[in-house]
Amino acid sequence: VSEQTTRALGELARSCRTTVSTVLQGAWSLLLTSLTGRRDVAFGTTVSGRPAEVVGVESMVGLFINTVPVRATITAATTTVDLLQQLQHAHNDTLEHQHLALSEIHRITGQDKLFDTLFAYENYPIDAAAVAGEHGLAISEVSGREFNHYPLTLQAQPGEQLRLRVEFDT
Repeated sequence: VSEQTTRALGELARSCRTTVSTVLQGAWSLLLTSLTGRRDVAFGTTVSGRPAEVVGVESMVGLFINTVPVRATITAATTTVDLLQQLQHAHNDTLEHQHLALSEIHRITGQDKLFDTLFAYENYPIDAAAVAGEHGLAISEVSGREFNHYPLTLQAQPGEQLRLRVEFDT
């Protein structure tokens, strides 16, 4: 995504007192309503799974990533601000439950399947200094590949130019 559009997304997020991730979730919600013809859509999103109240969580090894459902209800009268507030409020209301495994959420809700698309905002920090190399040893040309089992996934990576990647199962 161009730097100009990336900046505009950040400005929209700030003006609505939310995050770029929430703005992109709103766009994903709109795309899903358009593709499905439904006004009530659900999709999965990844969360850090590192509750601040757990002592020492910042020093624990691992990503602790979890997938949780996000629901958006969009009518003809729903404005962009309305949608972003809806998503932000729902996120705030579920923060204390984001540690629950998706299988546990399925059990609690009595549903075998809550969504079949995934949105992932991948903003985990990468410490460039940690791989820069001390004592003549360095790690270079690092690349990663992620896979999941959802038929349609949107991955977003922040930066000066937002990067979007769509994965799909034909």
